[in-house]
Amino acid sequence: MRIAGVIFLTLVAFLTLVWFFLLRAPSPEVVCDHIIEMTVAEVGDKAPNARDALIDQLRLRCTKEKRTKLRLRGKYYYAEYAKCVMRSETLAEAEGC
Repeated sequence: MRIAGVIFLTLVAFLTLVWFFLLRAPSPEVVCDHIIEMTVAEVGDKAPNARDALIDQLRLRCTKEKRTKLRLRGKYYYAEYAKCVMRSETLAEAEGC
């Protein structure tokens, strides 16, 4: 009985580590906020009046797109994608994800 308990705890610890390192990903809102930050940095102050409207539209569309991607591709592929986007520093790098 004791051996079964040790095996069970080892299995639970292993699955927790797998989830923590492979499947834990930033939420769609966090990913979209990062994309918006990169967009604002690249656009700069070219159109300050239109910037707020652009940010609101981009946030809504981006969040919907990321939630759809998560639902269609699954958690593993979304996690890879989200981590790649969060590592990118420019929109061109993020598009490569």
